[in-house]
Amino acid sequence: MQQRLKTLEAQMLRRHETTHPRALISFSSNDYLGLASSPAIARAWNTAGDEVGSGASRLVCGTRSAHLDVERELAAFVDHENATLFSSGFAANVGTLPALAERGVIFSARLNHASLIDGARLARAQVVIYDDLADLKSKLARCDATLEKWIVTEAIFSMDGDAADVTSLRALADEHDAALVVDEAHALGVLGNEGRGLCHARGVHADVLIGTLGKSFGVSGAFVAGCDELIAWLKNRARSYVFSTAFPAPQARAITSALHEVKRADLARSRALSSAKQIATALAAMGYRVSTPDAAIVSVILGEPARTLALSNALRERGFLVGAIRPPTVPRGTSRLRIVCSVHEAEVVTSLLRAFQELAPRYVERGRAQGQR
Repeated sequence: MQQRLKTLEAQMLRRHETTHPRALISFSSNDYLGLASSPAIARAWNTAGDEVGSGASRLVCGTRSAHLDVERELAAFVDHENATLFSSGFAANVGTLPALAERGVIFSARLNHASLIDGARLARAQVVIYDDLADLKSKLARCDATLEKWIVTEAIFSMDGDAADVTSLRALADEHDAALVVDEAHALGVLGNEGRGLCHARGVHADVLIGTLGKSFGVSGAFVAGCDELIAWLKNRARSYVFSTAFPAPQARAITSALHEVKRADLARSRALSSAKQIATALAAMGYRVSTPDAAIVSVILGEPARTLALSNALRERGFLVGAIRPPTVPRGTSRLRIVCSVHEAEVVTSLLRAFQELAPRYVERGRAQGQR
């Protein structure tokens, strides 16, 4: 397994040789387990023979046995009755929320991903933004008890890497007769037994669970899981499903292969999580303002876009690709570097930290470097 991780790391490095003047070690890709370069998944994709396109939407004649097979496996993976595939995580979110929340109120976490925000905007329900559990509890208490209510959250918030308190959210949903919708995009593959996600790890059953397949799974697409009635409804009402050409059967077979790879990727999971904790701890000790990661994402808050870009470029000069995230992706004053951990070797992590240490005199506030918070 150690040798396989080294091979995956080398493949990750080579992927950037065609897009940059020189090879860069990526700490930006959401390929948490290194599976985007998996030979097994590539072989599964290439067993299609002459079959390329699906020819139509799923409801017309685009459904193949490969779609149905992987949907059953994905549903079982996240402990739900059924699941259906979408072309992307964005398509899943902007299709699911409008199809479900045709009336009532959507309570959406302030830090939710843009696709959840847009899905809520497209829904006919009223949208209420909440900041934290106390705020949500207060807003639920003031809501008309006769209205349908939907609590919508990411499992791992993509910009900070912190986990939603899905246990408390489930309790609030039950107390106020609300449905809980959880997007596990950055948790599936990384958290829980066999990478089954945050809800599985916490023993929480979401009414609607959304998962993307272009991150830990290393492929593309997404799925929504829930009860049989929910999935039947989405297949007939989610516009991004009904009116999109089904993705080809080879992709569905590749997703099946990726799911099997995810289940046995314990070492890769452990490495990504431990690297995130190591990096966050070390950068905080240097005086950088960092998030406390619950998964494999570490944010280094710089504040201003120009300063953030400058540090990103300085790291690039030292051989590291670390993305600079700026408004409107994040609020003004919170521009940051977003470090994504994967199957990097310990020496690579040490080299990244050494680069941050060299740059600290220019990018760490003096008071913070002296331990002031």
